[in-house]
Amino acid sequence: MTPFATCSVRYMTISQTEKLCIYYVSLLFNLNADKALNQVPKILNIMKKLHLLILVFLAFGLTASAQKKSVPAKVKSSFEQHFKEVEDLKWRKEKDGNWEAEFEQKEVEKSATFSKSGQLLETETEIKVTELPDAVKKALAGKKVKEAARIEKVDSSVVYEAEVRRHNLLFDVSGNRLSDK
Repeated sequence: MTPFATCSVRYMTISQTEKLCIYYVSLLFNLNADKALNQVPKILNIMKKLHLLILVFLAFGLTASAQKKSVPAKVKSSFEQHFKEVEDLKWRKEKDGNWEAEFEQKEVEKSATFSKSGQLLETETEIKVTELPDAVKKALAGKKVKEAARIEKVDSSVVYEAEVRRHNLLFDVSGNRLSDK
């Protein structure tokens, strides 16, 4: 039995759960029982705020997970038409409303971006840094490239991506730097 089991605070009734919480708070902050009882309104107010904060985080978490799982049927169908025999498929919705599928195909990491209506916008294929075109390698001379990729756009143009110091740098085939991703 806690020291608060028989205590009552003037002008206030406290449930057993609240008494237990106050007891643990008093232990946590090394307060004696009288000091903890004098702080009951403050402690209860903090507890209410914590409950509200937890509920807000849960709501955001549930919304985010529901958003990830609701890939439109048109997008899924288009993906299945363009890509066969894939493994480790993961979907995520981008800020602009497009959908990105990350997956492995024949042991190569790839990603594909689709519009909301299911149109394939681009395909990104991871490549070795040594497989970058010579002009791109020349533009990156002296920089440490962590990863590289070849991006095929819907208009058949090709762009190369190089990750340098956590930034994705984009280049055309001639080694000209494009806007960063």
